[in-house]
Parts: sequence; C-alpha cells; structure tokens
Amino acid sequence: VRASADLWGRLGASAVGAELLARRRPPSSEQPALYYWHEAGREVDYVVPDGQDLFALEVKSGRQRGNVQGLDAFRATFPQARPLVVGTGGLELQHWFVHGA
Repeated sequence: VRASADLWGRLGASAVGAELLARRRPPSSEQPALYYWHEAGREVDYVVPDGQDLFALEVKSGRQRGNVQGLDAFRATFPQARPLVVGTGGLELQHWFVHGA
C-alpha cells in the first residue's frame, strides 16, 4: 500500500476519520458532527464543530509537506476556524492517534 501514494493517502485519511468518529460520537447519537468541505476545487478532509469552536483538519501522508490551499480557503470563508494539519508538515499521525489534537 505504501508504494502507492494515492492509496496510502486515502488509507491515512480514512484512519483519521474513523478515529474522529470513535472519539466524537456521543453514545446516544447515531449522527456524529463530522463533515467534509469542498468548494471551487479546494477541500478540507474533516470539519469538526465542537461547542463554540470549529476545527478544520487536513490529513497529509506524503513524504513532503502537502498542499494546504483547502485549509486557507476554508479559513477565508470561516475565519474563526482552527486549522490543523495531521501528518506530513503538521502534527505527526502517531502523536495524533495516541494523544489527540
């Protein structure tokens, strides 16, 4: 899987999404508050409202720092959002899985 950057990236993003769902799903809810954002060709992997806070997470699994134009565009639309890169160029994946954000 690591030989294919595209497949490895999807696996990493899916793992982060699964962990977000596990952390964020209240026991009484079947619909956790976890979203994907896409506009004008830019995207954010996960948008997570948390009380008064709004988090925008972008998962990067490449060897070099990835493109974060989606986070920039999201923050232009939602300036209160708190961006976070998980993986390459941001918080290490292993650290995020063990300790959270």
